[in-house]
Amino acid sequence: MRFSPFVKEKLVDGLLDDVKDFRIFNEADLQYRTAFHIDKEYFRTEKHYLTNQPKIPIGKGRGKIKAKPDIVLFKLSRDEAIPIVAFELKCFIKKDNPSFDSIVDRCWRDIEKLGKFKQRYPGSHNTFAIILARVEDKELHTYIQREFATNKEEWMSHYLKVHF
Repeated sequence: MRFSPFVKEKLVDGLLDDVKDFRIFNEADLQYRTAFHIDKEYFRTEKHYLTNQPKIPIGKGRGKIKAKPDIVLFKLSRDEAIPIVAFELKCFIKKDNPSFDSIVDRCWRDIEKLGKFKQRYPGSHNTFAIILARVEDKELHTYIQREFATNKEEWMSHYLKVHF
C-alpha cells in the first residue's frame, strides 16, 4: 500500500481508535501513537526512518527558516537522509479547549510550515496535518471543514491531505 492511502485509511482510523481506547490525551500522546502506527504498520525497510521534531531547514530564499515539524519521514539515499514526508499534529480533545479562533490560528501556522517544507524539499511525497478536535456543535464542525478546505492555495489542492 502506498503511503498516502495508508495515512487516509489506516493511520487516521488507528488514531481515532486510540482516542476511544484512552491512549491519546494530548499532542505528545498523538505524536507517539502516530509514530507507533507508522513504524509498526507501514515501514518494513531499512531505507526509511522517522524522527520526532527534527530541526530542519524549510522554505527557500528569504523565507528559509529552521523549523521542527512534529514527525518527518526520511529516506536513505546513498549516504544522505532525504526528508520525504512531514506531519504536523494538533490535539484539542479536552472539554476546556482554547477558543475556536485560537485553534484555527495554531493549525494554520503549522499548515504554513508544511507549505515551506514542500518548497524546500520538492521531491518530498506528502505533508499531512492531522488535527484531532472535539467538536460537538454541528455548525461549528461544518465551519471547521470549510476553514481547512484544501483549495485555499494552489499547493494545497494536491499536496495537503485533510482528514475529518
